[in-house]
Amino acid sequence: MECKNVPEPESKEFSALPDLLTSDGSSSDVDIHVDDNLDALEMCEKLKREGGPRRVGLVNFTVLGNPQALQPTYADMRQALYLRTTYLYAVSDMDRQLHTRSEDVLESGSVIHTADVSILRGPIEEGATWISDPVRIDVLTASIQRRPAFDRHEQYGRITEKAALARTIDYIFGCAVANGIDILVFPPLGVNGAQGCYHPAADAGDLLRKAILAHSKYIPRVCVCQEFAGQLKGSWSTFAAAVRHGRPVIPYQETMSLGLTPFIQSALSESKQRKAVAHSARGPRRQVDMLSRTGHAISQR
Repeated sequence: MECKNVPEPESKEFSALPDLLTSDGSSSDVDIHVDDNLDALEMCEKLKREGGPRRVGLVNFTVLGNPQALQPTYADMRQALYLRTTYLYAVSDMDRQLHTRSEDVLESGSVIHTADVSILRGPIEEGATWISDPVRIDVLTASIQRRPAFDRHEQYGRITEKAALARTIDYIFGCAVANGIDILVFPPLGVNGAQGCYHPAADAGDLLRKAILAHSKYIPRVCVCQEFAGQLKGSWSTFAAAVRHGRPVIPYQETMSLGLTPFIQSALSESKQRKAVAHSARGPRRQVDMLSRTGHAISQR
């Protein structure tokens, strides 16, 4: 199979953050599509072949602080972005095009925009056959924290870590708008090991949804997919539901007085029992009448 019209990918740094927020965050004109079946590259190819002069941007997350974040793991055959597209070639030439180390660019919080990435092969499960008519997409690469703190309610434990992720997503949208991208395709936002990260599924999905609504004036269509089938297992339903509808309200638990808690009740009961035992061991105190004390004092004079 001969592949024609395959351009050389070109990477550049994006570090500006224009004011892209809509005035009211209205969701009436935004299309949020969460697909449970197609992987991210299949979604990109489908969008490109639907027709019309549209640019599709695929978001690629890496681990913040990992010097080998952009290097593929050849033992993992599920890394479709490296195996099915020209992004692997783009990574090999990225430092020269950026005039600095790509790891330093990502560490600084900037986004790397790689244009003219061609999808050359089909799904890996089907043998990754060559595509006679490759499609071109844009890849927007950013780094996120590996293990932020979160609680049992799937909430970020530190507001600074959540704010850092929100800022990164804002940069991604800003980069997309600045480069004329019409549709963004997001993988899972570092949930349950995706992209080597472990973020809370409910809060991450809700954060992504709010960012999509906030930037809907400029990017009215966003698709969210797994990178490969069954990637998140049970966490995908939680993440997908939060992207579609927002995270569910955490049930309010009324605070309880310390005196009513079982632990405090038990401690008070044990304390009373110890005092009773100590009092019985000393025996009853002798009651002395005040007048007898006075008479005894006078008789001693």
